[in-house]
Amino acid sequence: MDQKILNKLQKLLALQDSAKAIGSAAEAETVAAKINELLLLHNLSLSELRESQKPEERESMGKADIEVDKLTNKKEGDWVYQLYCVIARHNLCEAIKRTYNLGNGNFYFVSLLGYKDNVEIVKYTVDNIVPQIKRLASAAYSEYVRGEHGDSKRNAYLRGYYRGIVGGLNARLKRSVQELEASNTSINALIRVNTEELEKTISKAFPSLKLVKRKPLSSTDGYSRGVRDASNVQLQKGLDNSKINKSNNMNPLS
Repeated sequence: MDQKILNKLQKLLALQDSAKAIGSAAEAETVAAKINELLLLHNLSLSELRESQKPEERESMGKADIEVDKLTNKKEGDWVYQLYCVIARHNLCEAIKRTYNLGNGNFYFVSLLGYKDNVEIVKYTVDNIVPQIKRLASAAYSEYVRGEHGDSKRNAYLRGYYRGIVGGLNARLKRSVQELEASNTSINALIRVNTEELEKTISKAFPSLKLVKRKPLSSTDGYSRGVRDASNVQLQKGLDNSKINKSNNMNPLS
């Protein structure tokens, strides 16, 4: 990512942290919206640049395979994958779940598809907000047990909570993007063109991709608390990282 863009993002992140430190949730949300706008405008400028280039000079979308076993375990369900899906879709990427068997059970990893800058943002955003979500989940369950609010077991409650907080984050990001689309019609066009390009890339990389039905909700108590807690997650923390764009495992799809 261009250093000027990174510098602007880091200044905005510092401002967001300051707002949260003094308890100004409204100001923090305003700054978060500005960060989202800057990222989309950055993509808009890159899209215009690609259009001006010869076909053989244009950057193509690529794929990065990510192991998620360090972020989650089987008892928690596939919430980390669902989180990747949400963060990816709101950063002009797509996440695909892929499973494999090592003889002692099924494991999965995530394939991220998109342009390099966006893929790196998704990876580092998820890496930085997963610990936040786990801390919130632990605190929520402790409060649930102390208050004797229900009879959900720990694992069931947490699976419901994770599903709820991911759903809440998705709704939060959708609102942000809709506001940006309303104020800038070029962003709407960018998202449409990028979606078409992603669909072609996915079809080429995974021609036999199938949709899988989600499992029933394990705990409505956990889910509803997770939805409420989504507002407490600092989504942009992953951008404040000098490692962005230093990864070498991004494979171009020709």
